[in-house]
Amino acid sequence: MRALKAAPATAAPDAGSIAIIQDSDGVVERQNQFNLDGATLTFTPVNATATQYRYGVAQQGYDAAAAAAGAPLIALDDDDSRLVTLPFAFPFFGASYRQVYVNSDGNLTFTVGDSASTPRSLGRMTAGPPRISPLFDDLNPAQTAGGVRVLVEGARAVVSWVKVPEYAISGTGTLQTFQARLYPDGHIDFAYADVNPASAVAGIAPGALQPGTTLVDFLTDASAVYTATIAEVFGNSLTIDVVTVAQQFYQTHEDAYDYLVIYNNMGIPALGEGTVAYEETVRSSGAGYGVPQGDASQQFGSAGRLQSVLNLGPLSQYPVDPNALVPARAAQADTPLTILTHEAGHLFLAFASIKNAADPTALPMLGFQLAHWSFLFDSEASVMEGERIADLGGSAAPEFLTTDITQAYAPLDQYLMGFRDASEVPDVFLVNNPSPNFAAAQHQYSGIAFNGTRQNIAAEHRRE
Repeated sequence: MRALKAAPATAAPDAGSIAIIQDSDGVVERQNQFNLDGATLTFTPVNATATQYRYGVAQQGYDAAAAAAGAPLIALDDDDSRLVTLPFAFPFFGASYRQVYVNSDGNLTFTVGDSASTPRSLGRMTAGPPRISPLFDDLNPAQTAGGVRVLVEGARAVVSWVKVPEYAISGTGTLQTFQARLYPDGHIDFAYADVNPASAVAGIAPGALQPGTTLVDFLTDASAVYTATIAEVFGNSLTIDVVTVAQQFYQTHEDAYDYLVIYNNMGIPALGEGTVAYEETVRSSGAGYGVPQGDASQQFGSAGRLQSVLNLGPLSQYPVDPNALVPARAAQADTPLTILTHEAGHLFLAFASIKNAADPTALPMLGFQLAHWSFLFDSEASVMEGERIADLGGSAAPEFLTTDITQAYAPLDQYLMGFRDASEVPDVFLVNNPSPNFAAAQHQYSGIAFNGTRQNIAAEHRRE
């Protein structure tokens, strides 16, 4: 990998209303398998205030005794953070710190912890708080009690992640063992004992989008002197870093957009094979539709206007006709327009649900990923999944039949988005105890017949 230093953006000319972003400076995370296992990566300040750094790589160096002697961070959960007091003033990019946050996801931050679940990317690393990242990765310490350990001594502080797995939807992800060591003179060691991440970022960053980010290959590139973020991005597949895309966009465009919509012409899937598109909520300021309030717009380079980023994946997966079926979603009657509508709707939908008296934690109106309407919910053919379900009457066998799918934002959707009053929303219903036992997370299909128990839902019960 060549060293790349991010200069002020000189963007390609826009093509009408389409901004062209070049695939450089971290916009595309390249295939670059982790190659530092068994090594120690050291960052050494060039001066006493640590405003500049050099790096070097040596073999071995993981301190298993320090890891074993460290105090476990009890109950450190997935996407969690703990504040640790240092025994010395630690200089880092021109500031001095006596406390550091230990974050679940293989990194340390100053001034504020980081428990976000957004992608662990170069863009997030450069835009967040000052950060030390031995392995900025989606890790889940909840599966290894005491797996993150802190040893504080007079001459050093050692934070070790011992057999901490990457997050996995089911089962246990790949175990990772590594540590970060901080010293009073400001130098930093990353030591890797057994590391094989699917994707991760390693490096140090002053945060707050300070200009001058440099991407290197730590193992093969000769060090220079660095005054800002110095990092390497590792991954087993090509990925679009949507945070970096947004940052690059705002270097040459005004902050005048609620949504940024990203397509690529490189054939890069939106989020791994099988995912057509996804939405990343940036700023949520409303209430009553099941989304916690929060604002990460500055990380994306916006001064507060941006609300959402949509990654629509490769252009090649869409037909030229915006109303033609998208092959990967033909069974769900999705077109380029309905997919765009669906992803834009995720800023508000579908997260709200009535409660289940038998199980207070259940969200019976929700289906796939708890972010779409349930297959068993009469969503009135919402673009957010669910179907229009015909109730054929108690004497019919079967009693219910899915009919229309994927048509528009339903009245309920528009109510949750703030465009309708509750009085303008017709009653809908949910089918409980289906027979056959269809899963709520099943995607929408028309022409499916089943029995069950109807539960009517009125608008005044929906904002819970």
